Amino acid sequence: KLNAFRKKLAQSSDKIAKASWADSIAQVFKNVARFDSAAHYMAVLVDNLPNLENLRKAGDAYFEAYRFALSVDTAKSNFLGTKARTYYEKVLSEQPKDYKTKANLAMTYISQGQPMKPVMMLREILAEDADNQWARLY
Repeated sequence: KLNAFRKKLAQSSDKIAKASWADSIAQVFKNVARFDSAAHYMAVLVDNLPNLENLRKAGDAYFEAYRFALSVDTAKSNFLGTKARTYYEKVLSEQPKDYKTKANLAMTYISQGQPMKPVMMLREILAEDADNQWARLY
């Protein structure tokens, strides 16, 4: 199944078809807990169909991979966190009140040696929305 999807992705010339195949491949990887590979294909999705929803999906995929790698591989988690931030910052530039995205973005700074940055970001969310479940979760 995966090889067939990859072949279809490589053979497609239409950006919408490529985006669809990339999304399908990412889901296969996500289903077997290969979060870094899933994130890579979400980036391919964004390259072919760069809209807000897909930017958020890519950010979420990289964030999931980041959290998974956090306790295992510092260099890899730093890379994945940086990629998540790239996508999340694009989402927040268009939707600054997307608090889930902002809370996830805040958490990517923990492994970057900036422990106060996430605290301040979460406080900003709570100042605007005192009951925000994402800020309270972290």
